[in-house]
Amino acid sequence: MACPARELVTLYHERWALELSYDELKTDLLDRRESIRGKTPITVRRSSMSESAECDS
Repeated sequence: MACPARELVTLYHERWALELSYDELKTDLLDRRESIRGKTPITVRRSSMSESAECDS
């Protein structure tokens, strides 16, 4: 499958924008030291719920 160079450059920049947004979500916006380790919405939810339960104890 051949792709024009311009299309590859555009896709590359779009991917980096997504990667930077994901990094911001994991670190800056959560205002916490540890990062999200889950790779699916379910594992992220479970992790945050267990950490929340630890804080309530």
